[in-house]
Amino acid sequence: MNVLRSRANIGEMLAVGRAILNLIKENPIADDAYLDSQVKHIEQKVAALAEENNSGALVNNMDDADLVRDLDTRSIFYEVKAKCVRRESDKQQKAEEIYKLLDRYGIGMINESYKQQSASVISLIKDLEAPELSQAIAAIPDLAELITNLKQSQAAFEVAETEYINNYNKEENSVPAYVLSRQLEDIINKEFYIYLKAMTAVNAEKYSKLMSKLKSLFKKTNQEIKERLDAIKRKKEAEEAATA
Repeated sequence: MNVLRSRANIGEMLAVGRAILNLIKENPIADDAYLDSQVKHIEQKVAALAEENNSGALVNNMDDADLVRDLDTRSIFYEVKAKCVRRESDKQQKAEEIYKLLDRYGIGMINESYKQQSASVISLIKDLEAPELSQAIAAIPDLAELITNLKQSQAAFEVAETEYINNYNKEENSVPAYVLSRQLEDIINKEFYIYLKAMTAVNAEKYSKLMSKLKSLFKKTNQEIKERLDAIKRKKEAEEAATA
């Protein structure tokens, strides 16, 4: 994976944004007005994100709550899918019935904005709890528990979000830190990286050194993100095992 992983949290995005700015200073590219404008855009977004992030730590609660919600969502999709890829049976057919519902939402819902993801999760839970699916749900061991887990993690996210909103005392036109973080991610992945990759292809002598260092930064950051997500997953599994 060459681009920055999409599940970077606010602190990770702030760190990588600053690191990119340092790379530019250490490996300057002359006579490229478009690249200069992109760097300026990154500088502005990093500064805004740093200011907003310093205004409070509640946004980190939303990040962590969202990661647990993502894990619980994946668990439902993977559990049902696993039951679908078995020999045909009554239970397998019931799993297929449930998966048709899940497929309408798609696992990609975990990459939606916080607001849209909440709407999708709430709607999915409502559909899964419909009376006509009760027998199909019961036919898959642990699925009812996984749905309960998702309900709990959605509720926990809503608490974190409400706390953030209630304590948010910036001006009306201020942008929340988690929104700035996603905007910075898009600038880096969809503009800066894409442009630098294209220019490296046509002028390797001028751009390849910076591109190589950027890829190394992404690789290091992506590994750190993976380790954080794995730690959250292990903690969640340990808590579930302790209460089983």
